[in-house]
Amino acid sequence: ILIFFIFTVRIRFNRRARAIASAQERLQPLVRQWLVGVSEAKDVRDMLASFAPSVARDVAIRFSQAALPDAKSKALAGLVRYDAWYRDAIEESRSWFWWRRLEAARLIAELGTRADEGVVRKLLMDKHAAVRVGASAALRKVATPALIELVLDELPDQPLVVRSYQLLLLRDQWRMARDVLLPRLTTDAPVLALPHWLNVAEALGLPELLDAATQLAEHTSPNVRLAVARALRGYFHPSTPKILGAMLTDTDWRVRAQAARSLGVLGDPSIVSVLATCLTDRNWWVRFRSALSLCQLGEPGRRALRSMRDGSDPYAAQMASMVSGLSPGSVLELTEA
Repeated sequence: ILIFFIFTVRIRFNRRARAIASAQERLQPLVRQWLVGVSEAKDVRDMLASFAPSVARDVAIRFSQAALPDAKSKALAGLVRYDAWYRDAIEESRSWFWWRRLEAARLIAELGTRADEGVVRKLLMDKHAAVRVGASAALRKVATPALIELVLDELPDQPLVVRSYQLLLLRDQWRMARDVLLPRLTTDAPVLALPHWLNVAEALGLPELLDAATQLAEHTSPNVRLAVARALRGYFHPSTPKILGAMLTDTDWRVRAQAARSLGVLGDPSIVSVLATCLTDRNWWVRFRSALSLCQLGEPGRRALRSMRDGSDPYAAQMASMVSGLSPGSVLELTEA
C-alpha cells in the first residue's frame, strides 16, 4: 500500500509540474507583450482563467514574483480578483491544511488588494508560523493601519523567524508603521511588548522614533533599557553619547555592555575617557565591549588601550592587551558578533 501511495503521488506531482511548465511557456510571450505595451492586462487575465485553478494560481504567483512591476501587478490584481480561480484560491485560507492556507497567503502577497484585508488579518493570526510568514509578506500589497497595529500587538508572542521577517516588511511600510508605533513608545506601554517595539524603531531607523526611545533610557525594566541602548546606536544626535554614557553605570551588566557597544558605533572621540573607565568594570562582557569600542574610535581609543596595559588593574590590563593588537577587520568582525 505504501509503495502504491508513493508511486501515485509521484505521478500526480509530475503531471502537475508538467502542467505548470506548459502554462508558463504559453503565458510568458503574452506577459512580455503586456510589459512593452503591445497587449493588455485583460489578455493575461483571460489566459490565466483558461488554466486549471491550481495551475493558474501557481503560474500567477511565479510571474508576479519574477517579472511584474508594481503598477502592472496592481492592474492585474484588479482584474483577476473576480475570477473563479482566484476566489477558489482565497477560499483555501479556511482550509484545515496549513499548506493550503499558505498558498492563499502567497497569492495575496502577489495579487492582493485592500479588499483582502479581512483574509490577511485571519492569516496573520494563524496557528502555523509558516502561514503567518506568508501573510506578513502580503503587507506589501494590503497594508492598513489596522493590520500594522495587529502585527505590533502580536509581535511579542511570535517566534523569532516570524518576528525577524515582519521587521523587514515593516520597513517597506515605514510611514504607516511610524504613525502607528510612535504613540506606543511611552513609559506606560506594556513592559513585555515595549522592547519589541523598540526593536521595530531600531529597524525603521527614523529620527522621531529614536528620539522617543531616548525618553525610555531610565525605564524601570532592564529589558527596555537594553533595547534602548541597542536602538540608539543608529541615532547620530548630539545628545546620544551623553545618554549612552549615563547608561554605562546601569545596574544591569547587559545594558552597560550594549551601551559601550553602541558608543563604538557612534564613533564620538569625546567618550574615550568614559569608555576607558569601563575597562575596570566587574563584568567581562562590559570590559570586552568597551575595549572593542575604543578600537573603533581610532588612534585616541587605541592610545587609551595601550596606556591601560600597564595600569594597576589586572583585569583592565589583560583586556587591553588582548584587544589592542587586533586588526581593524578583526575588531569589526567581533563587534558585529
